[in-house]
Amino acid sequence: MKILTTDLDRTFIFSARTIGTSLETARCIERRDGKPISYISLKTEQLMQDVVANGIDIIPVTTRSLSQYRRIDLFQQQVPRYAVACNGGFVLRDGVVDEKWQEIVAKNVATCLSFDAFRERFVACWDMEMFERIDGVDDLFYVLLVDEQKKDIDTLKALHEQFQAADWTTYLHGRKFYALPKTLSKEAAVKYVLEKLQPTVHYAAGDSFMDLGMMQLTEHHFSPQHGEIYEKLGAAAPIRVLEARGATFTEMMLEEMLLNVP
Repeated sequence: MKILTTDLDRTFIFSARTIGTSLETARCIERRDGKPISYISLKTEQLMQDVVANGIDIIPVTTRSLSQYRRIDLFQQQVPRYAVACNGGFVLRDGVVDEKWQEIVAKNVATCLSFDAFRERFVACWDMEMFERIDGVDDLFYVLLVDEQKKDIDTLKALHEQFQAADWTTYLHGRKFYALPKTLSKEAAVKYVLEKLQPTVHYAAGDSFMDLGMMQLTEHHFSPQHGEIYEKLGAAAPIRVLEARGATFTEMMLEEMLLNVP
């Protein structure tokens, strides 16, 4: 068995702004309030079918909440054998929440400051002008939306240090400042899935530092030039960066995987 564990937004699916190709050659795979918000290229869709037909399972791995993941009709029409949502907070097996993994997550996050206690301890964050809003995600972690005009890097670094003392960590990705329990990660959930599937080959793809641990579980990794990892590390990136952006990256990755099918 071969598998691809892949981040979704800006790795496998794209907004109209980031897909990098004409929407006439793309398919909308997600709507919010009736409005199209995410796409894949038609070529990607065909390559997905070819990849699956050649025995490679595609496993979505996303930081999205469970409801946001389920909003993507691409993976509701063709339900993956496994999927990971909420940055490792949920593992889905054939579309159904894996209760055993939920027990493991509960034990792991119990070693950190709780979701509610975190808000109580750092309540001052909710009044900071720098943050346009703060959203809780499935009672597991928070996303603090940064106002670019008021962004204060020194304050964000100070918050990172304070959160670390509570066994939480942070990631700044674009305008989103993530605050998560240290034990909540994509790689932990992917390790669980790998134990279940025992694949002979594991491919992994992602664009941000939140994907890095997952990609480093294998030697077969892909990251796009438009991604945060390449933008910040360039040639020093510890994973392989394809010379492609937007949907062209996804297509190139899937084509390479198909070339390696025996």
